[in-house]
Amino acid sequence: MVVAPSAPKMEASLYWGYATRLAANFSAVFTECPYVGGYDLIIGTSEHGTSVDDFVLQTFKYALVQFLVFLCS
Repeated sequence: MVVAPSAPKMEASLYWGYATRLAANFSAVFTECPYVGGYDLIIGTSEHGTSVDDFVLQTFKYALVQFLVFLCS
């Protein structure tokens, strides 16, 4: 189900700890960053990614976490 990014906070008084936004297409996720200077950390993952145990987190101010899901019909 798709809901507005504000729905958890407005309807259930929940704070996700992060913000979500819709993008018109995949490239817009990166080119339409709302932060001056863009994201300084980008993490993309899918079922084909490497283990989180192999990941070392660097210092960042604005991070983008991209969950890739491919649906086959």
